[in-house]
Amino acid sequence: MTRVRVLESFRADVRIQLAWLRRNHDASWIVGLRDGLREARTLLSGFPSAGAVLEDRDGVVLRKLVLRRLPFNVLYVLRGRDVWLVRLFHHRQDR
Repeated sequence: MTRVRVLESFRADVRIQLAWLRRNHDASWIVGLRDGLREARTLLSGFPSAGAVLEDRDGVVLRKLVLRRLPFNVLYVLRGRDVWLVRLFHHRQDR
């Protein structure tokens, strides 16, 4: 089983998205984001290569996993036996 770890940049993105959702949507979106992130972590722990490859630079592969119920993308890298969650973006957000 692969360990899923979180970078501070991902944590900061989650805080920003939750703040935006609090201002612009009802609480079901917040619950949906939390559930989606939990689901993504579970998926990646069993299938670390599940996401689409965005970039391969010197053997470091950046992948994107689209959340099932909300329009958010999780960007992550696989390093050794660990998956590192790097960034969280709304699908329309300029990266």
